[in-house]
Amino acid sequence: MAKKTGVLWDGILGTERDGNFTANDMIDGLEKAVKDGTYKVLEPDQARTLANEGVTVFATQAKPGGHGHIATVRPEGVKGDTPDSPYTKPLLANVGASNGVKGYLAEPGRTYGVFVTGSKGKPVVFYAPAK
Repeated sequence: MAKKTGVLWDGILGTERDGNFTANDMIDGLEKAVKDGTYKVLEPDQARTLANEGVTVFATQAKPGGHGHIATVRPEGVKGDTPDSPYTKPLLANVGASNGVKGYLAEPGRTYGVFVTGSKGKPVVFYAPAK
């Protein structure tokens, strides 16, 4: 998605030569990009606003000892979107165990969101290009 939308990704989310990194490695790359000023961390409302303005925004959740997860924040109001309800905004374009337009947060045991809250879940962090 990053490559298609023209945001800086090579060396952050993967490499042109070797392909994508694991989600945890992508998250590490985004954290480094925040430190060097090419990406910034957002609150959920900021992520939603920027996605609705056409900016590529990533939602992430690290999983120590596991794979983690990353998805793109999706603009709202796209004809044909039917996210499971109720959902927590912003919406995500999710690819993985379940594909489709989803809300970003789920309570433990619920299936409406992509990321899970609770003691086992790391915080969900949103990233967007700094410029």
